[in-house]
Amino acid sequence: MVIYELNGKMVMRSMPAKKRGKSKGRQKETQELFKQVMKPMQIAKAYLRYTFAGHKGYSPYHSALAINMKQISEAGAFSYQQLLFSTGKLAGVTQTALYIKEHRIVEVSWQTNEAEKPASAQDISMLLAFNVTRQQVEFNTFAGRRHDGKAILLLNEAQTGDQLEIYLSLLALEKGKTIERFMISNSQWLGSMVL
Repeated sequence: MVIYELNGKMVMRSMPAKKRGKSKGRQKETQELFKQVMKPMQIAKAYLRYTFAGHKGYSPYHSALAINMKQISEAGAFSYQQLLFSTGKLAGVTQTALYIKEHRIVEVSWQTNEAEKPASAQDISMLLAFNVTRQQVEFNTFAGRRHDGKAILLLNEAQTGDQLEIYLSLLALEKGKTIERFMISNSQWLGSMVL
């Protein structure tokens, strides 16, 4: 028997009776995709606590993993462009531009909001830089407001030559009498850059 803790609960299961054979074909491909998706989600776990906190029934990490596994499986191949570091009904932005400024500052600007989705000038912008070279993330959970038309992230850990994948999410907080709920946009991949 194996006893372990999962999501705050004690779980018990029996050991497998015999060792499975090596995976082949489609099963092996799915396992490889799973590894490719799982790694960025594990690395970004601290960020996912903000962006996937509203998903019920699963931890933020497991919610993000399930959504991304479905997304990448439907695409048929792994790409950083397909990854989602947040999902929701809030409007994203359009006509974006990505810059790297001196002193290792990533700046994103935008012109308009996605059509037919809710948006407020006070929505908070959040930036995530996934460092492919070093397999780590840096993020800013308050990079600006929607009405600013820009968001800023100061890189502290990235080094010259590192490949970065940049993502933007927007967050709206709604204060209730006893709880604070939020709406969030789907994360937007803004592009790759080499520092």
